[in-house]
Amino acid sequence: MKITEARLKELITEEVNAYLEEGWKKNLAALGIGAGMALGAGEIQKGVDALDQAGSARIAANVAAAKEEKGSREGILSHMNGESKKISKFMWDWGQQSEEYDPAAGTKPWPILLDKNHGTIGVLPPEFGVFLQVMEDFELNETPRYTPDNITSASGDYKQNRRNFPDQVGLTRMPDWEAKPDERPEGVVESAVHRGWGRRPSMGGVNELIYLPADQIPEEYTMPISGMSKSEYYNQVWNKYVEEPRKRLVDNPPQ
Repeated sequence: MKITEARLKELITEEVNAYLEEGWKKNLAALGIGAGMALGAGEIQKGVDALDQAGSARIAANVAAAKEEKGSREGILSHMNGESKKISKFMWDWGQQSEEYDPAAGTKPWPILLDKNHGTIGVLPPEFGVFLQVMEDFELNETPRYTPDNITSASGDYKQNRRNFPDQVGLTRMPDWEAKPDERPEGVVESAVHRGWGRRPSMGGVNELIYLPADQIPEEYTMPISGMSKSEYYNQVWNKYVEEPRKRLVDNPPQ
């Protein structure tokens, strides 16, 4: 039997439509729409509209969940914890030039101390200790220790404080890069901890990190990265990571 070109096109079109119709039936059945009905152009459009509505509902639900998550206690703590691990957020230098550092070890984002028992020790800036204080205060009672009414203004030149930081806190400005591992000084970390410093695990290519806790920083001290006092910086961090997410949730509640 000879099939004309026109009839062949017609048969192909019927097969394609049947295939598409079967797909729509499955999708509509999943939405509770009569899957056994014959699908005309109007019914197919209903299916499209139903699928679009279901997709929009899912998107809206996801947006609402995201808003609640970011403004919730758990969401705020999770965000801050993630930010505390960002190397770029707390990079600084007090004058240790890269050419004076062991090239085999690579460039580090913080000033480095050497310790026979602990290897390379990165020194985090004072701002890190204040950032942790905000996170700890929020986790404990969700109440800031500083408010706009009890902020102390910074006094001093932050650039000078950056250069003088190791001398101010009793750290070695320029370790002996040429010293072999077994010739490095001992007790560098222990000495810092004994004087109230905190410790953090390995990150950014160093064996360990130490930082000056917020309670060790004078109220009027101008910190070396932000140029703020600790209460000024504390207030800025609290507003950004606690108050603003909460305000966004209140101003734009989930629908």
